[in-house]
Amino acid sequence: MRNQNLSRKTKGNTNRTTARVRVARAHGVVADARGEFHHQLSTKIIRDHQAVAVEDLAVKGLARPRLAKSVHDAGWPAFVSTLEYKAARHCRTFLRIGRFEPTSQVCSACGVKDGPSLSASACGREGPSSTGTSTRRSTSPRSPDWRYQPAERG
Repeated sequence: MRNQNLSRKTKGNTNRTTARVRVARAHGVVADARGEFHHQLSTKIIRDHQAVAVEDLAVKGLARPRLAKSVHDAGWPAFVSTLEYKAARHCRTFLRIGRFEPTSQVCSACGVKDGPSLSASACGREGPSSTGTSTRRSTSPRSPDWRYQPAERG
């Protein structure tokens, strides 16, 4: 709304200057809120964990579909840099994983890369990291393995 108001003002007008200041102030409020969120979340993550691994995301590729505004609003590169400097400050391990690393195709037990298959890996270990399926998918109500377990009352 403030941008629309600014675009309707003529250049050189005092009202345009006032509208420009209002737009700049609104953008500043949003930037401060985003920065505050990055600092709070990164501090919590760094305090709770000894090592933090972050995947290097292709933000331009993620922003192509309808999620463009959400992806850019999150400010992923700024969040990663905040995590990185806080990890160095608190003597924590920070790993940046490349975007082309096949992390979902490597068995966490033996380290064998067997591709995106749904069978057991070379070590014979059954589990979400060796089968290629995620834990969330195997415990979702739509999967055949899911069973309803009522909460215990005590």
